[in-house]
Parts: sequence; structure tokens; C-alpha cells
Amino acid sequence: MIIKKHEQPLYLQQLEALLRRLPCEHRKRAQIQEAYNKSIAGYKGEQSLQFPLSYLREDQYLIFYDLRLSNGAYFFQLDTLILSKKYFLIIEVKNITGTLYFDLELNQLIRSADNKEEAFPDPLAQVSYQRIQLGLWLEKLGFTGIPIETLIVIANTRSVIKVSNKTCDLSQKIIHSQIIPIRVNELDKTYSIESLAMNNLHFLAKQMLSKHIPLRQNILKRFQVHASELLNGVQCDYCLKLPIERIHGSWLCKVCMKTSKNAHIKALKDYSLLIDTTINNKEGRHFLKVSSEDVVKRLFQTIPLEAEGMNKGRRYKLLFDILNNFRN
Repeated sequence: MIIKKHEQPLYLQQLEALLRRLPCEHRKRAQIQEAYNKSIAGYKGEQSLQFPLSYLREDQYLIFYDLRLSNGAYFFQLDTLILSKKYFLIIEVKNITGTLYFDLELNQLIRSADNKEEAFPDPLAQVSYQRIQLGLWLEKLGFTGIPIETLIVIANTRSVIKVSNKTCDLSQKIIHSQIIPIRVNELDKTYSIESLAMNNLHFLAKQMLSKHIPLRQNILKRFQVHASELLNGVQCDYCLKLPIERIHGSWLCKVCMKTSKNAHIKALKDYSLLIDTTINNKEGRHFLKVSSEDVVKRLFQTIPLEAEGMNKGRRYKLLFDILNNFRN
């Protein structure tokens, strides 16, 4: 059973919004595009796990995608976590092409492709850290003695896996994604004793879901981009022209001549992702490029957005659930 679905990470949505709002010639665009390419590759790699995991029996396993928990001072993030009554399984996904060489002496992953070598952080060290942190998190809730297994899954089936120490058998720790059901079956045979009853497992799953805190970064600060450098306005849903105009209660693109009633919703999402999760009328007029205070007030009220404060101090909450579910 899937407890936490696989959804597009907030950071990836922030990168997409930033690329939409940056001029083509912006000095940081290449750097941001590279970060986006890496992020989308990781996201697609995690998506690829959904098919092999669909072979697992829903009544025996609880699955979390992209779970981020806190042990107090630090957060730890798990690409995929599988809970069973016998053991827990952490899966770290790597969507990397080429020949992958796991250097066990220097604790690094070296990728060779197109006559180039590139070093990556050691995934084995990553899952070892995640295992420790998850164990500590469970202890705080009173859950001890639960075996925690780890897997490195290489999403690209054409990637070649090599290790520096041929005497060290990592075939059970580093696998391609299609081997996951086989490996889980092997773990089921290894662990014959149940550590948790199913009702306790579901209680723990609810705790994990309630304690999940998605990573939200100050994306502008990270890439040293000022809000004044962004392209303001509402973007056409069809030809992507930016900005388009508000005319007679609709948004009109004068390039493709398409009209839209709710094209401003995406613009408000961009504002939430890039600048702030609340907005006032003045900020709304500036970002949407609408001169009328009354028009922006009506746009905010008809979505509808939750608001706090009165008059000039009134701020509207740009909640994703509201923006995503709104239909004009």
C-alpha cells in the first residue's frame, strides 16, 4: 500500500518556476538549467521505481516516496521507504548513465561516460547515514530492534556497475531497479520473525506522514537572483508568451489570440514558489502587471484565498492545495 505518493518535489517546481521567470540571457540561467537537469533526472529515476514496486503485495508493505523527517537539529530524506512487519527497507535511487565505479577505499562513486570521469558522493555512505538517522527517529517513538535494510538502486538499466574491491560482494546492496521484487523476496526469507504487528505498523506510518516536512529553499538566495530580475506578468498557457493582458474579465494573449479565465493561477503559484507564500494587493498588482486594485482584489477573492489583516495590511495566503484545486 502506498502511504505517501510520488509527487514532484517542491525544489523541482521552484527550479521550473525560476526558469520560466528568468530572461533568456540572464547570467545565472545556465547554472540553474544544470541544477534543473540533475533534479529532473533524479525525479524520473525515483518514478521508475513505481513499476517494480507494484509487484509487491499491498497488504504486506507500506511504501513512502520522498519522505523527509527531522531528528531535532537535522533533517534526513529518504527516496523510498518500505515498511513491513519483519523489517524496514531504505532505497536510495541513482539515475546515472555510463559506467559506475564504486570506489570503496576513497568512498566515492565515479561515473565514466563520453570519455569523461565525474565523481559523485558515495551512495553507500548516504544510505548508511539514513539508516542511522531513521533508527534514532524510531527510538524516540519507542520502536527499537527493527531491522533496517538498505539498497542502492541504479534506475538506468544500461548503466554498468563496477566495484573497486572484487572480494567485496555488493550484489545484494547495489542493484538495477527491475531486481527490487527479487531482493525484497530474499529479505522476506531472511527475516522470519515479525518485529511489529500490522496495527502498530499503521500507527507508525501515520506518525511518519504527519512528521514529513517537505524541503523548501529560498531559491532566489541560493542562486543569488534578486526578485527585481524576474519577469513579471501572467503567462499564456498556449504559446507561453509573457506577459499577457487582462481585458474584459479574461486574460488575452495578443500573439496566439487565445483567452483564459484563470491564467493568473499559475502566476500566483510562481510567486509562492519564488518570492513568498503570502501576498498583498500591491504586490499582486506588481507581479501580475495589473494596474487596478479592484481587479486584483476580485482575483484574490474569487479563488478564494485565505486572508489575514485588514485594509492595507491585508495579506492573502498562497496555499498550493487551494491553487491546485481551483477551477474557474
